Amino acid sequence: MTGWKQYHSLSKKEIELLKKELFNNKPETQYPHYKPIKTNSNDNSYEKLELAPNLIIEVNKFGAVRYKGKILKQYATGSFMHVAMIYFEEYGNVPVYELVKRAFDPIDNREHYEIHHINNNALDNRLENLIYVTRQEHRLIDEDFNKKVLIPISKKITQNNRKDLINYFNNNSERSINGSELLKVFNNTSFERIKYNIDKLCKDKNIMRIENNDLFIFQKFLLNESR
Repeated sequence: MTGWKQYHSLSKKEIELLKKELFNNKPETQYPHYKPIKTNSNDNSYEKLELAPNLIIEVNKFGAVRYKGKILKQYATGSFMHVAMIYFEEYGNVPVYELVKRAFDPIDNREHYEIHHINNNALDNRLENLIYVTRQEHRLIDEDFNKKVLIPISKKITQNNRKDLINYFNNNSERSINGSELLKVFNNTSFERIKYNIDKLCKDKNIMRIENNDLFIFQKFLLNESR
């Protein structure tokens, strides 16, 4: 493991180069926005990392995470952009990028900095794809790309999912559909986006929520044929 280091501010030239890099790797209009990259679990650059007392994991430079000799499964989450996460029963959910940087590139005053994915793909957690930035630097790097690329794509994904949901309810108008089924059928769309669209369809009276529950997976919905 490298030693703890002090942060150095990015120059204007570095920020401009990072801004251009984003446009070289535009996301797709689906979720996740990038095809998940398989981590190289065979790479032997593993470093031990203590997440909590009695919770020691191993992380390599390609974003693979090992615990008690077993490679842990990663999942994508996020409503706007995806993030690769790992769940530990003893600790909770942790972004993979955080584990990689903590293992190989720890920094003083970590709470003051964010981590930027150079190619914008937050499922690509190779060490070389991750850099520390301040919140202000992160905003400067991302703002043009978000405005010109990500926000329009996000809107299109939401609109496409809403149309697909309506079609699915139309094709299954004779029965109720629960949240769990919707998450399985539309597994290429984030949970947050599906829930947002279902709430919108209920509000617009395209569908009816016939059974409520604190957990979305147990809620039941039915096509509103009187609309």
